[in-house]
Amino acid sequence: MPRDAAGETLRQIRTLYATGAAGGLSDGQLVERFLDRDGLDREDAFSALVHRHGPMVLAVCRRMLASPADADDAFQAVFLVLARKAGSLRRVDRLKPWLYGAAVRTARESRRRSARLRVREGGGLDHEPPCPALDPDLFELRALLDEELDRLPGRFREPLLLCELEGASRQDAARRLGLPEGTLSSRLARGRSLLRDRLARRGVALGAGVLAMSLDGPATAGPTVAATVRLALNFAARGAAAGTVPTALASLAEGVLPMVATFKLKTVLAAALALGLAACLSAGLASQPPDPPPAPAIAEAETKPEPIAARGLVVDESGAAVAGAEVRFAAYSILEVRGVTGPDGGFALPIPGGRVDGRPLLARTSDGRKLGATEYGYNLSRAEAVAPVRIVVKPGRPVDVRVTRPSLEPIAGAEVEAAGDLGVLDNATTDAHGTARLLVPPDAEVSWIVAQKKATGYDYAEFGRLDEHGTRHGTPAGKVPAVVALILDAPRTVRIKALGPDDKPAAGVDFHDWLLRRDDRIGEVNYTSRQHHATTDAEGVATFDWLPQSREDLGFFPTTAGYAIRRAVVHPDQETVVARLARIETIRGRVYLPDGSPASDVEVVAEGAGRGIDRGQERTRTEADGSYELGVPPDEAYAILIRDKTWTAASRLNVVVRHGKPVEGVDFRLGRGTIIRGTVTDRVGSPAVLETVFLDEFGMDVPVDLLEGNDIVGKVRAQTTAWTDDQGRYSVRVGPGTYSIRLRSMQGRRESIVVANEAEFVHDFRK
Repeated sequence: MPRDAAGETLRQIRTLYATGAAGGLSDGQLVERFLDRDGLDREDAFSALVHRHGPMVLAVCRRMLASPADADDAFQAVFLVLARKAGSLRRVDRLKPWLYGAAVRTARESRRRSARLRVREGGGLDHEPPCPALDPDLFELRALLDEELDRLPGRFREPLLLCELEGASRQDAARRLGLPEGTLSSRLARGRSLLRDRLARRGVALGAGVLAMSLDGPATAGPTVAATVRLALNFAARGAAAGTVPTALASLAEGVLPMVATFKLKTVLAAALALGLAACLSAGLASQPPDPPPAPAIAEAETKPEPIAARGLVVDESGAAVAGAEVRFAAYSILEVRGVTGPDGGFALPIPGGRVDGRPLLARTSDGRKLGATEYGYNLSRAEAVAPVRIVVKPGRPVDVRVTRPSLEPIAGAEVEAAGDLGVLDNATTDAHGTARLLVPPDAEVSWIVAQKKATGYDYAEFGRLDEHGTRHGTPAGKVPAVVALILDAPRTVRIKALGPDDKPAAGVDFHDWLLRRDDRIGEVNYTSRQHHATTDAEGVATFDWLPQSREDLGFFPTTAGYAIRRAVVHPDQETVVARLARIETIRGRVYLPDGSPASDVEVVAEGAGRGIDRGQERTRTEADGSYELGVPPDEAYAILIRDKTWTAASRLNVVVRHGKPVEGVDFRLGRGTIIRGTVTDRVGSPAVLETVFLDEFGMDVPVDLLEGNDIVGKVRAQTTAWTDDQGRYSVRVGPGTYSIRLRSMQGRRESIVVANEAEFVHDFRK
């Protein structure tokens, strides 16, 4: 036997026994081994994860992708994503549903890329090569089922996956999920009902037994475990040599990375050790060992409100419903959620975290020719957040973008996008001629046309004007030039080295740049986009190798859930900086109505002090029992206040949150408060329209050990804001306290007012 073959055989025997022993370990223990160990131990842990979950992932990819080759690529891309994101998983004991969702998103991204390729080659966007071994209708049904299953809330999706996909008994599924059997049964029934409703909106009727029949079991053949593990380890190590991961596969995985949820890892070793180790041999993807049973968990309250979903209707200019339109929430950002309208033009997009305030919705017809956009307001109640919105699609405004080097050599593969008051409006990639066409909603305003390519550069064209406060107001889409030329050259590279609270490199953490500016431009680029993100590798390094040359400091924020959002500042002469991450801490309390009963759906806000512009800010709404929980950056002093259209309360101006010490019992008793109102006029008595009125309350001094150098106030502050209408009038509800009131246009002029229990307080301004 040749030496190489003998070595590989011995390696396979070793892996077989290592995986067999690891088969008794929980997902959490395997992920811990992958993250904390080196060499063969690390590789064996990841191999065990591929053995365990690979059949399920491959089955999803094959149900959603007609081409076996595409399905195999998608399968491997899922585990590439896992290797990169492993350090940011919070619920490792729920790895199976996470992988299921990643598989759905990867297959969907693969289909999107294949469709674009067919269009470039002269085919239709809606034509997909048929799967030779499957009825086309059944193939489409399976793809729809996987997409809609992935959109279900986790507590309904997991029972369906276990009982319908894996064929587990209700008793076994209840044990594995740590639920009473009755709770599991109710979630199964509710999950089937939600699934039927969602499929009905897409024109599919799901009868009894169709789910189990349509979702076939785990796949039994596909890419080898060894090849998949090798590629995943190379992908996780971003410094690996070029060519170690095929370009198309790496591109697919990179495209999926921003789409999958990431949460900070919480160790589950204590629970896992209590289970013991069970030896289990596993020779390949043909067998799928069952997950070890998790430690018993307390069942979630069935009265917990449904997750907030962005709901609405897409219509054309005549008011007719538009079926099959693509709808994007927070389009082309890491928060993006996508869906398709049903036959009635309706859509419902479950929003992770449940926050829609200030976020845009973008709709585009299936032929790509008509677009429409809208935006949610701020400080929305739950009822307002779930109220259906209406998006009117109209013929888009085309803008051709040409991207070149300074020599005018065209640049292929550059990502271009249009952005404005509604976030990213469209995104495209340049062809071999360096050209891409953007289609912009005709009613939107455009502030920037941007081009970016990694390791090549970044450029942007500015539109509109800057007001006296430096805020950019865009140009109507119809006035944007039909052709925009951008030049990429001399990129700057910045590396962010992320260290966790334990001072170890933090892998899988997303960073976003803040306020990009070229030295030869007037204004800054300031919007949220996947373009502006990078994720830390296994060494904890996020690389931005496309930044424009600038003589100004750059700021980068971690955006991965569970970490405090604090800037890492990079000076012009720096290339690498260290970002020390801090885990968020909690502030909890209850809010009561005047009669002592719980106050539900009331907004509670935390405003930090001691870190200047990096101070913590967070808000949430109370639950049905009046309780709330705020996740805030530690080592700051906070003001906690109520913001509500009907109720208010005295602010708490003395809450100190330190690392590792959550704060309990910050309670409020609501009252009607006082309406402060008035009129703002200029020197000649004309109303001041859209003037900003600030009301500040100041509390305790920030403890000296928590003060940062860039904080110039040094006190806890709660700020309430109002704006004047077209008659110069403003009105705001506040609780009892002492307020410093001022206008934005008159920064140096403050007045102090004391509010007790008055129903109304009048305060006018003359500018």
